[in-house]
Amino acid sequence: PVNSMVLPQNVSISDDTLKRAIEDLRKQLEESKESQAAQLIDDVDTIQLQISLQIAGQRKNTPIVIKLPHPLFDVANGDSAILFVSDNDTQSKGRLQEVPVAGVEKVINLGKARKNLATYKLKRDLMKRYSVYLADEAIIPMMPSIIGKKAMDAKKIPFPIKTKVSSAQALAGNVKAALSSTQLFLFGTCTVVRVAHFDSSNEEILDNLKEVIRVMNERIPVLAIEGIILKSSKGKGIVLYKAPGEVVAKVAMMTPEEKLAYWGGSKVSTVQVDKENVNLPAKEATTA
Repeated sequence: PVNSMVLPQNVSISDDTLKRAIEDLRKQLEESKESQAAQLIDDVDTIQLQISLQIAGQRKNTPIVIKLPHPLFDVANGDSAILFVSDNDTQSKGRLQEVPVAGVEKVINLGKARKNLATYKLKRDLMKRYSVYLADEAIIPMMPSIIGKKAMDAKKIPFPIKTKVSSAQALAGNVKAALSSTQLFLFGTCTVVRVAHFDSSNEEILDNLKEVIRVMNERIPVLAIEGIILKSSKGKGIVLYKAPGEVVAKVAMMTPEEKLAYWGGSKVSTVQVDKENVNLPAKEATTA
């Protein structure tokens, strides 16, 4: 018979566990940097949270935007952004000239973007030139065809911007908020969230990591989470959480309908777990 223990509301990871994981990952990255003779690309220097899901997410190409205490976007490090707007937008470019946002180098409408990004090479060159894509929230559904499959596969999906605002100051504020954020994708069985740069302080990494985990707990039901790893984009990582075996087994017995209902917030009474089994110590792991 299924026990009647209360289902935990979220995955809880202590600050001490996170601090140890950050230290261990920093050591791994330092060793990697030494072995590669400073040939690391930027992505390798990005600290990420990898979340494995045992109940697949269904939110395709519409990431959850998480505002970070310490932004990843850094003009001093060469970061730059481009803003895509609708063809009938006659205000945004002028407003960003009136109240500039550091790092936003170009505003382009859809018609011109389609013409300027007509080939694979042009789309690839755009990826190299701009660190971040921004787009009017109304045209987000059209962006995959504009920026191309390579950008979509790399999760370089534009941050949605509310451009229909009353003033240049309001638009600048919305753009700054997006540039201070990261994205959580909930489609499929694995998602990776960019948390911080390697050259951030441990305290800054911890602050950002805690905020990402807080939002993760708000948006992902606990039984959907199979494991959480703190990692760089290549090499090893540090396991922060692994779902207990009985949870994995019980979720495996759920029907597709039960899984969808669970994502929707419905209670599945036959899938329960001891809250004490949720917190596990950090340990080293190898990731693909």
